[in-house]
Amino acid sequence: RDLMGSIVPLDEMMQMNAKQWFEKVYPFTKEVKLPMQPLEVIVEAGDMIYVPPGGWFHVVLTLERCVGITYNMFTRYDYQQILDGT
Repeated sequence: RDLMGSIVPLDEMMQMNAKQWFEKVYPFTKEVKLPMQPLEVIVEAGDMIYVPPGGWFHVVLTLERCVGITYNMFTRYDYQQILDGT
């Protein structure tokens, strides 16, 4: 099966919050052939994770109370895609 096409339409998936994504999409990532399998990481107190710019889709689920700091950036190479919403 094609995860993007047959499970959930891409436009619908882009509108999901993390809880909806984990309930509706994530279970199927183990069943379908993907170019890359999801990477699961548990970040402990004092740790941080870097998600590189450039369209790396990611979902965050907090397991306990925490403080999260994010910074969104774009470069001159990808700003038009961001402005176009692609």
